[in-house]
Amino acid sequence: MLLLVVLMLVKRTTPAPQKFEMEEKVGEDAKEGKLPMVFWRYMLFVCLAGVGLVPFQIMAYHMKAGAFVADVNIPIYYAIAMGIDALFALIVGRLYDSIGLRSLLFIPVFTLPIPLFAFARDPISLAIGVGLWGLVMAVHETIMRAAIADIVPPARRGTAYGIFNAGYGISLFCGSFIIGWLYDLSLAYVILFVLIAILLSFMTFVMFLGKYR
Repeated sequence: MLLLVVLMLVKRTTPAPQKFEMEEKVGEDAKEGKLPMVFWRYMLFVCLAGVGLVPFQIMAYHMKAGAFVADVNIPIYYAIAMGIDALFALIVGRLYDSIGLRSLLFIPVFTLPIPLFAFARDPISLAIGVGLWGLVMAVHETIMRAAIADIVPPARRGTAYGIFNAGYGISLFCGSFIIGWLYDLSLAYVILFVLIAILLSFMTFVMFLGKYR
């Protein structure tokens, strides 16, 4: 209810928020009603990053199944991850304003070591894995989405965000399914799968950044 009240007030005070934006040159794709090619390159990076992200549910299952962490502490691990998420979101958001899309490199850098720690057998290593996951989620939930507004013209952003959320959600689903399946086979397969996915996401991001510039 409070959200609806605030939304109504904003609608009355700022009926046309697009006026705050500076006029930009519109490319040929935008004139034809198409999304720019750079958006699709960015989506490839997003999807690979989503596929390679180990979900907390599987990390929690690992803690429970191996009795590496007391049941009562598993929600505490999650709460710590969310605290790290909230704090780092402020930092990475400020950094994005300073260096732009390059700050998205935090995603492969922090995601790569997650399975090495998150599937360990001691509480300290597990805590490090969960902490890294919180850092990655901070980037996923903030500047990964914010980047769409920088690479897509205002007239096509609604479509772009719709495609982004659909692609991101499907990639998380597929990645979680594969990681869960591989977990039953061998942890080595999980680590190898995540490493491949994240290295590919890093390569696609470098190519995307080169084309975007």
